[in-house]
Amino acid sequence: MIKNVHIITGLRYGGAEKLLYLTCTYLQSYDVDIKVVYFDPVAPMKPYFEKLGIPCSNIKRSFCGFWSLVMFLRREQFDVIHTHLIHADLIGRSAALISGKHRQVFTTVHGTEWFRRENKLVPRLVRWLDRSLSRPQKHAVIAISKSVRNLLIRKEKIDSKKITLLYNAVKIDSANENSSCDLTKLLYVGRLSPEKNISTLIHALKMVKNRNTTLTLVGDGEERETLETLVLQLGLKNRVTFLKGRFDVNAVYQKHDALVLPSRHEGLGIVILEAFSHNMPVIGSNVEGVAELLSDGRGILFECGNSDDLAKKITELQADKNKQRLLAKRGYDYVSKNHNIENYAAQLFKLYNGSKAK
Repeated sequence: MIKNVHIITGLRYGGAEKLLYLTCTYLQSYDVDIKVVYFDPVAPMKPYFEKLGIPCSNIKRSFCGFWSLVMFLRREQFDVIHTHLIHADLIGRSAALISGKHRQVFTTVHGTEWFRRENKLVPRLVRWLDRSLSRPQKHAVIAISKSVRNLLIRKEKIDSKKITLLYNAVKIDSANENSSCDLTKLLYVGRLSPEKNISTLIHALKMVKNRNTTLTLVGDGEERETLETLVLQLGLKNRVTFLKGRFDVNAVYQKHDALVLPSRHEGLGIVILEAFSHNMPVIGSNVEGVAELLSDGRGILFECGNSDDLAKKITELQADKNKQRLLAKRGYDYVSKNHNIENYAAQLFKLYNGSKAK
């Protein structure tokens, strides 16, 4: 039996949280006893973990909370500690070191966030702390994509030998062919935040020649009011729908024709994998994490931040029904082969088991 705790910043409806839920679901078929610790008190996904029988503990992100975590780790004597998202990465690994037992710690890096790129004082300090906490012998890093791995090596100077590449994964169901060839129902799923660059998508919608084209934005975030105002200013109120973030988005994917991801940067883009698994063509910005998935003819890339180029790519795809079907098939075949959550859980258990044997 492997005693395993996952420490994550929060349990909102994000890609890292969804991946953790699926990971726990499939790890339970192995000899792993799982617990979850999180810091953000807003945790809409907590009930889903509890339905799996996985205890979830909320600890405040404070000095007292840190020592509560240290004592929790010392008391429970976990074999494997696994952290997710930068706050949990820094706090969780520090607590693991102080808790006493020299145990295995894994850190999954889920993205290419601003602090991994900028050269101001705070980002540099975060990168230094992150790099320092990766150095202990029993601390290892998991990168969700080649883009993330390369960034960690290039910008954070993390030893490449410490990094394991383990791609994001999703649940794969039988392919259901999308019967619509009009490609008029566009979809975005994710946070409504500046790095997602959603204003570019809204401006592009205004330029698309087919006025029956609509857009659904699924997610929550600080930019919602700003985006709603932009929609009104552009006269798109009847063509843009805002839906709150949710865990189960399968029904939403099934009602739309194509996913558009206009992000300024992405670690990999788990929503692309979800769209692939629903047999949907994908249009994305030409940035590292997105291009990694859409290369080799699996999707369409547009110049990041260029609404004109995005509108052109949408219009061209709407007119090419054969390409729609080809992209959908290529995407589904690719995600089935390379990003199946069952294979992901098996590889992760192998890492856990190997670390325990050392």
